[in-house]
Amino acid sequence: MKSILMSVILSIIIAVPVFAKQNINVIINGEKQYTKEYNINFNKNDIIPFSVRHIAEKLGYHVHFNNDTNTLYIIENSRILYENETLGIGFIAPDECKNNYYKILENEYDNYTVIQFLDAEMDMLIFSFAYIDLEYWDDEMKESFSIPYSEIFKNNDTLLLSVSVSDVQYDTNDTEQKNRYLKLLHFKQKICDNIYTFQY
Repeated sequence: MKSILMSVILSIIIAVPVFAKQNINVIINGEKQYTKEYNINFNKNDIIPFSVRHIAEKLGYHVHFNNDTNTLYIIENSRILYENETLGIGFIAPDECKNNYYKILENEYDNYTVIQFLDAEMDMLIFSFAYIDLEYWDDEMKESFSIPYSEIFKNNDTLLLSVSVSDVQYDTNDTEQKNRYLKLLHFKQKICDNIYTFQY
């Protein structure tokens, strides 16, 4: 399926009139396929994203374009763990991770949004993400933020943090709970590596 889709995309790109040379990154299901220079102007108003979108969606894929990074994301619908069009971010499930492993909760506040990944069976918190207004983070939160975190990305306006759990979420005497917790926590870094950003 990938090779068919890539052939279709390439034929569309090559057939488009020349505007300006740009390097375009093509990422399918979180895996970078290639970067190549094309004589096109890829942005949300041009014909290419919509042509690719139409074909990819017919083949069961979801399509997003990030104009800031010139990156085209093509994702199987079943691989999308979470997506927020307002924030312009989404998470792709690793190959060995199933969507039903997690229950994902979203809590919106005035200056930030918290996205919690919980075990769908036991309802224990595994990890979280915080999407924060950068000015609010610098002025109000950063100095007093005591929970362990790592920065996933930052632009001029916003910041995305991966936030660790501050206390043990399972019964330490329950080996099954502990193993399940560690299994779901194991996917955290792969999910962080496969975050995609886009604009509407």
